[in-house]
Amino acid sequence: MISNRHDPAHSVEVLDEQDNPFIEFFNGSFRDEYLNVHWSLSLDDACDKIERCRIDDNRYRPHSSLGDITPEEFRDQHLEDEVF
Repeated sequence: MISNRHDPAHSVEVLDEQDNPFIEFFNGSFRDEYLNVHWSLSLDDACDKIERCRIDDNRYRPHSSLGDITPEEFRDQHLEDEVF
């Protein structure tokens, strides 16, 4: 039997939370705003609720980092800029 233990193509680097603070910030926010608030009865139920949360976040919820507009509005503004 051949071991792939030392083959870089088959290894996964374990990152700590300081390697990507943006992901950790998102994970913490998502946990606080969604996972700690909503109960799910199954994995399918959780996936459905998370998808609704994603849609709400992108369509209706303004983001301060985007000048207090929604991500869809931000995208539409930049698509208009590219056309003109």
